[in-house]
Amino acid sequence: MALSRDDRLVLASSGLGGLQGSAVMTLTETNGQWHAEHRHIFDDDYYLEFSKTSQDRIVATHHERARIYDVEHSQLIREFTAPGSQNGYEDNRATFSPADDLLLSDGLLFDVRSGRMVHKFEKFNPSSSGCFHPNGLEIVINTEVWDLRTFRLLHTVPPLDQCLLTFTSDAAVMVAYVRPDMERLGRCTPSPFESSFRTFDARDYSHIANYDCHSNVLDCALDVDDAVMSVIEAHLDPDMGEVGGSVCRLYEVGRTTVEEEEPMDEEEDVEDDERSDIGDSDDDDDDDDSDEDDSDDDDEGSLHGPDSILDEDEDDSLDTEEEDSEDGDGNQDWLVEDLVDAIF
Repeated sequence: MALSRDDRLVLASSGLGGLQGSAVMTLTETNGQWHAEHRHIFDDDYYLEFSKTSQDRIVATHHERARIYDVEHSQLIREFTAPGSQNGYEDNRATFSPADDLLLSDGLLFDVRSGRMVHKFEKFNPSSSGCFHPNGLEIVINTEVWDLRTFRLLHTVPPLDQCLLTFTSDAAVMVAYVRPDMERLGRCTPSPFESSFRTFDARDYSHIANYDCHSNVLDCALDVDDAVMSVIEAHLDPDMGEVGGSVCRLYEVGRTTVEEEEPMDEEEDVEDDERSDIGDSDDDDDDDDSDEDDSDDDDEGSLHGPDSILDEDEDDSLDTEEEDSEDGDGNQDWLVEDLVDAIF
């Protein structure tokens, strides 16, 4: 699913194996409640996407064919096919370039205005048809990164195998996840990453982190501020080849947890507590010097003092960690925390 930037339209795509059909829906608000009404249904197309700049057009995908429609009236503008040049990707998803002047479909690059095929990229995988990098200079097709200006291969990134990509608004980070193949479900070994998503530096494609989920990941999306990410998960039945209950989980971006507090801060807190406790111990010894028995006890206690001080520091350090975790401002290291599970 995709929401328009003005919150008026929703694109709903089936996008799963043999299932077909997609729709454009209009959102309306009545007495604080939102309602979705079908505006146009595309019976044969399994994937829809908005244009990137003005969002006044959508591209609909049906296997090797791509069609561009006007959003306002759902009028067909142009169809894109290249008989004899198709790559035949199993999960082709036509997509606009960041400037909406080019279209990538089935590993073929088209000029949007003329409909002419500009270039055919080599096919190295059976299913992933690729997407544009938001910088407008590269195209990522499965594990291959191509230069859009020279059509030469720039990088090969093996961890991106069979992954769908979602980019942050500043094109600095990308989220990659493996969507399960419903047509092969139960007939082949599933990918170990189908129940997780990974983050990469979108500038050099270096790996940042892995995040395990509760079940198979079907889709991911970031809000406009890159502060919250929604992940659609579903339980899949490999024997029946069906999708079970779906769950939408929200993850907060940039939030640290107790285990991720800086160790240097903890050491500084321990040293401060030790100095404070030692100072208090010295004051107690001075006050009790007049009593001979108490003096003996104090002398014996001074020898064993460090043991008691360490015990207190352990408790103080735990309290400090809890306070820091509650009051911490967080960072932008793309750490995530599960916030809410909403079943729909």
